[in-house]
Amino acid sequence: VRRGGPPWLPAPAWTGEGAWVRDLEPAALPQTRNPARGWIVTANNRQTGAGYPHFLSRHYDLAYRAARIAELVQADSPATVASTSRHQMDIRDGFARRHRALAARAAQALGRADLADRLRAWPGDMRVDAVEPAVFWSWYRELERLIYEDQSPYYRPAWALDRWMAGEEGGGAGSGDPWIDDVRTPERETLDSLARRAMTAVIGARAPGPWGRLHRIVMNHPLAGVPVLGRWLGFRVGPLEAPGSNYTVNNARSPAEGPPFTSEWGPSLRHVVDFGNVDGAGGFILPTGQSGHPLSRHYRNQTERWRRGELWIIPVDVGRVRTVDTLLLVRGGAMSQRGSPPGARRLMGTKKTPQGFPWGASLARHRAP
Repeated sequence: VRRGGPPWLPAPAWTGEGAWVRDLEPAALPQTRNPARGWIVTANNRQTGAGYPHFLSRHYDLAYRAARIAELVQADSPATVASTSRHQMDIRDGFARRHRALAARAAQALGRADLADRLRAWPGDMRVDAVEPAVFWSWYRELERLIYEDQSPYYRPAWALDRWMAGEEGGGAGSGDPWIDDVRTPERETLDSLARRAMTAVIGARAPGPWGRLHRIVMNHPLAGVPVLGRWLGFRVGPLEAPGSNYTVNNARSPAEGPPFTSEWGPSLRHVVDFGNVDGAGGFILPTGQSGHPLSRHYRNQTERWRRGELWIIPVDVGRVRTVDTLLLVRGGAMSQRGSPPGARRLMGTKKTPQGFPWGASLARHRAP
C-alpha cells in the first residue's frame, strides 16, 4: 500500500510522498472459498468489483474469455477430462459476438447485404476456414485506428473502445463523442460513419480470405532473430494457420494493427489433471517440444498434437513408469568401464583448465533393452 495519490502514477521518492507503507494482509486480498456454484474462473480478468478498496493493477484482460469459460462449465458440468480439454480448445469470441451487429450494419450501408447477413448469423467462432473472422477482425482493427490515430496514436485501450462500440459511456451508433470524432476534420464523425469507413477499407478493393490465411502463429526461440543462424538452424516454429483470437479461450493473441495478424502469444502449457485417475487420464502438452536444441527430435515434436488439442499422459506412479532412457553423470569427466553399463555412450566431453583440472562432467546415455 502506498501513501499519497493514485499508486499507478509516478511519485517523488525523495519526499516520501509516494512511499510504500505496508503490505496487504492476506485477509484483505481478493478471495473466495467453496463457492456455492462449485467452481472458480480466472482468465487474466479483473477479479474484484468497483467497491474493492485497494489497488492491485490496471492491466487486465477484458472479461470475454472468463465469461466464455463460465458458459462452457455451466453447460458441460460435471467436469471431466474430455470436457475440460474441449473447453481449452474453444474458439468462440465473445467480443466478436457483442460487436458483430455494428460490423453488419456497416456492410449493409455499403450495399453488401450478403455480407451483413453472414455477419449477423455468424456465432463468433474464429475458424481458420471461415471468412467472417477475417472480415470482422480486419474491420475492428481499422475502426480502432480511425478512432484513436488523431488523438492517441500510441495508446489504444481496448476497454474504452469496447464500451463505446456497445453504446456505453457516451458511445453508440450516432455518437459524436470527442474521442470518436476526428479532430483533424471539420465534420463531426460518429461511430457509425467510422464503422462504414473501416468496412470500406476492408472490403473495398479485395475482400479478406479465410481467417487462417491472415491469422498465423509463430513460436520463436530467443535466437530465432539472429541473421542467417536463426534461419539455418530452424529455431522458428511456424508460421502455422491458427484458429482463435485475442478473446477466445484457446488464446492466439495478435497485437498487429492490420493483416496479417501474426500471433506470438498462446498457451505455453495445457494441463488437465483428473484427481481420481492421475496416471490414467488428463495429461499435458507443450506448444513445441521438451528440448531447446533445434536439431533435437524433441524440439518441435509436440506441435501438431498441441494444435489438435491432444495431451500426453505422464504417470507419477513409479511403478507405472517404463524406463526407456538412462542418463549417467560421470564424475570428473572420465567414463570408467567398470561404472558404465553395456551400451552406454558418451554425449559430452570435458575441458581442462590451465591448471589441468577437469571442468564439468561427462554425460553418458544408456538405452534400456
